[in-house]
Amino acid sequence: MPSIPGNQGLLNVPGFMGKDVDSVLFATKELLSSEVLLDLDPKCPPVAWRDEILDEDRRLRVGYYTDSNVFPVTPGVKRSVETAVSAMEAAGHVVVPFACPDNFHVTYRMMKLLQADGGKIILDRWDKGTIDPAVYSQWWKFSVPPIIWSILLPFIRWSSKRATFLFGATQSWQLWKAMSERTKFINDEIARWKKADIDVLICPGFACPAVETKHASVLLTAGTHTMIWNHLDFPVGSVPVTKENATDQKNLDSYDTQGDKLLKQLKEAVRGGEGLPLGVQVVGLPWQEETVLRAMKELQDALE
Repeated sequence: MPSIPGNQGLLNVPGFMGKDVDSVLFATKELLSSEVLLDLDPKCPPVAWRDEILDEDRRLRVGYYTDSNVFPVTPGVKRSVETAVSAMEAAGHVVVPFACPDNFHVTYRMMKLLQADGGKIILDRWDKGTIDPAVYSQWWKFSVPPIIWSILLPFIRWSSKRATFLFGATQSWQLWKAMSERTKFINDEIARWKKADIDVLICPGFACPAVETKHASVLLTAGTHTMIWNHLDFPVGSVPVTKENATDQKNLDSYDTQGDKLLKQLKEAVRGGEGLPLGVQVVGLPWQEETVLRAMKELQDALE
């Protein structure tokens, strides 16, 4: 399902939310094992639901990473991943480090695909409405003529290399090249998972705890932690793990902003976030929803 009509490079993924993993598992099974899914999307292959995967008692092989060089996570987020990994290991599963698939080149490609229309569709949708503060910077960016951006770009790069993610492909060949690179990236990543022999991957749920609306618009690229799986089109579930605590807040003092304006803003935006929930993503290979849900259930039980 394209997040923007016509976009095929960064797909949004609707899913169920529930008070616990059991609720999400029940709803997902009811959808995927019934004719409802085919009614909603006749193009979807009628893949049978596999209860045997959920019922098996073999140990899972769990890959994990705690950070990304594109948008480094805050101390609390890193701790949440470490807590989840320790819980899975204590429950008898095998845990192995696994390199984060995201890098600056991948993120640039995601943004080229997402914004190849120069923001026209989004601007048309926002034309007669009130612009929410959470998306104001995107509205402003798309509203500025390209000639102005060509003048501003050197200054933007100087303040933050992460801010330059917000530019899409401008010519057809760039779009086609990005789509071709995406296909290769998907195949390479599947091969890397199989070589490591991992069932699922545990990774940060986001770069930081929730921030105030006034910061959300500017920190859009912090979402690369979740966008990478939309780009790969891998099934993902989110599991709450812990909450931001006083130690996490104190450890923000040592958060390396690398002289980057966006990282500096992230650091300040997280101040005062004690008590906010922190979770992880549980990721699986394509068509392995049952394995993802089983791992989510195992993690939930291990944390209790």
